[in-house]
Amino acid sequence: MSYRFHQLELCLESKTKFLNFFTVEENGVSLPERMRACDFIEMLNLIGNEYSILEDISLIENLPDIKTLSFQQITTVKDFESLSNLPNLKKLTIQNSYFDLDIIEKLPLLDELTLDNFSDPAIAIDCEKIAKQTELRHLGLQCVGYYNEDSLSNLKNLTSLNLRCNIPLANAKTLNFLKHFPKLEHLEIEVLVCSGYSDVSALQELPVLKSLKVKTYDAKAELEYQDHDWLTVDFIKNIKSLEKLTLEDCYLLDEEDIQGRLGEVEYIEI
Repeated sequence: MSYRFHQLELCLESKTKFLNFFTVEENGVSLPERMRACDFIEMLNLIGNEYSILEDISLIENLPDIKTLSFQQITTVKDFESLSNLPNLKKLTIQNSYFDLDIIEKLPLLDELTLDNFSDPAIAIDCEKIAKQTELRHLGLQCVGYYNEDSLSNLKNLTSLNLRCNIPLANAKTLNFLKHFPKLEHLEIEVLVCSGYSDVSALQELPVLKSLKVKTYDAKAELEYQDHDWLTVDFIKNIKSLEKLTLEDCYLLDEEDIQGRLGEVEYIEI
């Protein structure tokens, strides 16, 4: 018995609410019929690799209790219409996989969406297709880039945003679209080489931003590529509602005694 079917049989035997299904065998063009009996699961992770040839996932529509669904390293599925028949789907994660963004507007209960396709340099996210899902509260964009970001102003309920985008300097962007998120409480930005953001002043206009996490930011590298260093103590102090600041693998020009100079921030992690 292969490992992937071993996991399926264990799920059926123990009636667990989650299933990690590895689609790595040559005969894995479709999901196995035995999976129909897993109509009790609430979480399904479909995991592949470079040898995966999974194409047909239509059987998923027979698993109505699924609340959390993820695709990891699956690039051969082209038809995602079956997802629109999952009445309880709230969390969707796409990691290094092909996905049809047009299906997002057909998922009325979707609360959390993570698009992590950074490994494919040809993929940039069209934010207009995300913006149709107005009930989103958590969004992750981890990719080579994105466009039509002004359309994200429709996401009035967004409380958490994760940005990990390698934006070319020639296409430098602002973060002005953040101004449209009056409920945003948690923001994470991971910088790759340099931020590519020509204006980040919108961070200071978020009325309820409580937690800011910045990863791999180097102030000297930023100044090499752009004419400003935006992660300064004075800048952070102007984010009035901030309660938690996390700086991971960051180098700041004015980091000396940062805890003492940011007395308004209750928790600082460097």
